[in-house]
Amino acid sequence: MKKTNKKDISSKEANELIDVLKTRFIKNMHRHEGIDWKKVQSKLESNKEKLWSLNEMEDSGGEPDVVEYDKKTDEFFFTIAQRKVLKVAEAFVMIERHWIQEKKTNPKPM
Repeated sequence: MKKTNKKDISSKEANELIDVLKTRFIKNMHRHEGIDWKKVQSKLESNKEKLWSLNEMEDSGGEPDVVEYDKKTDEFFFTIAQRKVLKVAEAFVMIERHWIQEKKTNPKPM
């Protein structure tokens, strides 16, 4: 997908992204049982900013995929589904937790 400088996505990019997301959705039905792709697609097509964000995730190698639907807010939730990216994110979380614990254990006077 081609990167854009503003939070906008061309119709061509949007269609390409929707095709990629649909393929991933069908391939990984276990992640979103009970969610209807047509409803997801309809929501995406009506929200260019959401498509832009998902396109950024896709460009970074994150492989976004639908994981949940909130009936109260009528919103679909996506997550990064690419394992390599998740491992890096998990490493950062572990480092941050260690840093916070270290700071609590050994506070330095100012």
